Amino acid sequence: MSGQATWSTRSTPGARIAEVLLLTLGVFSIVVAAIRLTLGPEWHPAATAILSLAALFVGLRLHRSRLSSPLSLSWCPAACNFRVAGRSDGLHLVRVWQGPGWVTLGLRPDAEPQRVLYLVVWKSAVPAPLWSELILLIETSLQRRISHQNKENP
Repeated sequence: MSGQATWSTRSTPGARIAEVLLLTLGVFSIVVAAIRLTLGPEWHPAATAILSLAALFVGLRLHRSRLSSPLSLSWCPAACNFRVAGRSDGLHLVRVWQGPGWVTLGLRPDAEPQRVLYLVVWKSAVPAPLWSELILLIETSLQRRISHQNKENP
């Protein structure tokens, strides 16, 4: 493994469009269902206000995600943990969710053991060799954690 590999959490344009569509449709379907349950079949002026607030929520959420800068994730072979650019402490892998085109990592900092940092790395934004290296590091890190837990709790 190179030890110098870095992975960016920047999402691809297609992923951003999918996020906008899913967030908008999800929030609006929940809001419309709640309006129908509470107000019945008639459309009430309060329903328009509630739907406007939901649109404002979606807009603020998307604006906030656009302002957040992507992070650079790297592997530190000496400490056997992940590093994020701009942070001095190491991050240990505690959870992984793998999708068809992304992987979400739950990383716990050494300094704050009760806090977990969640990062999404998009497969389409990473060259194939780096993606393979990341998956290999994730599997190795998970196996190391499982074997360490088994040693503590025989």
